[in-house]
Amino acid sequence: MSASGRIVASGRIPDGLLRAATRGAITQRLLAQRLRTLGGDPLGDSLRRRGEGPIAVATDEANDQHYAVAPEFFELVLGPRLKYSSCLYGHGTETLA
Repeated sequence: MSASGRIVASGRIPDGLLRAATRGAITQRLLAQRLRTLGGDPLGDSLRRRGEGPIAVATDEANDQHYAVAPEFFELVLGPRLKYSSCLYGHGTETLA
């Protein structure tokens, strides 16, 4: 039996709290089931919509933002190659230079 199961079985948690937690868990489960039944997949839908659109949006505004900052800032934070990325690098990767 899990630690949480042992705590519940010990009788130390008030019934009202257990009932509320159970109702909440059931509600979440039913909602998830209903979304699957109706074909609802918010994350998947969002990813599909992004795949159908342009790769970049509002590029003029993005360029304006880049030029609103002094070049010295980018030299300071990006290093000698002035490259940036949105990747997640593993532990032990200290620099991109």
